[in-house]
Amino acid sequence: DVVMPGMSGFEVCTKLRSHVVLRDVPIVIVSGLGDHESRLKGLEAGADDFITKPFDSLELRARVRHLCKLNRSQRLLQERERYDQLLYLSPDAVLLVNQELQVQVANPAATTLLSRPKQPLKLGMPIADCVQPAAREAFEARLRALLKSGSVGEMLETTLAAADGSTREVEGMAGVVDWENEPMLQLYLRDVTATRRLAREAAHRNRLEALGQLSAQIAHDFANVLNSLGIYLALITENQELPPASREI
Repeated sequence: DVVMPGMSGFEVCTKLRSHVVLRDVPIVIVSGLGDHESRLKGLEAGADDFITKPFDSLELRARVRHLCKLNRSQRLLQERERYDQLLYLSPDAVLLVNQELQVQVANPAATTLLSRPKQPLKLGMPIADCVQPAAREAFEARLRALLKSGSVGEMLETTLAAADGSTREVEGMAGVVDWENEPMLQLYLRDVTATRRLAREAAHRNRLEALGQLSAQIAHDFANVLNSLGIYLALITENQELPPASREI
């Protein structure tokens, strides 16, 4: 209402619209003030609708339902805009793949990761076309199993075919999402080729280092045995009373 003790309806609208939590709540003013100036003041204060008394209850209910639908649509639109912005700015490749395993949505990082000079990533193309031929069958089987299970988060890895004939290792997460009333797979992929190569090189260096330490230890222990043998043999051969046959042995 507009005429209330302590605070008018216009002031209530203004305070609600400045509130962090309540600013998006739909507001309908129902007032006996039906002049043009009051209606304009109410809308400027933040009201979504202005109904003059006496009012029809059916009309009020219809307007409230309509405002709730509009409010929900605005929220969905805002969420979609935020999602699109996060999608665009994500450093990881983000894709949506339908049940035919065709790419429906791809962010810039996905386009960069999966494109090749003569075969750029396009919406509608099979995601398996970007995978190394030897790994395609297993990759498709993995995606179909995820779609069938309805899982919302599973680890995923495969090998992509690069334009120059080389390969790129990728890993990430995959899960089923409801996109416009259709189940789809959402993929988050990142290039781990360099990371894994460094890990393999580090493991190789560690193995060589361990082998070197083991070899040095074996050589040291064996040298100790040989030194003991050498000393005793020298003492034996210096014994002049030793028979010639024993000295030769």
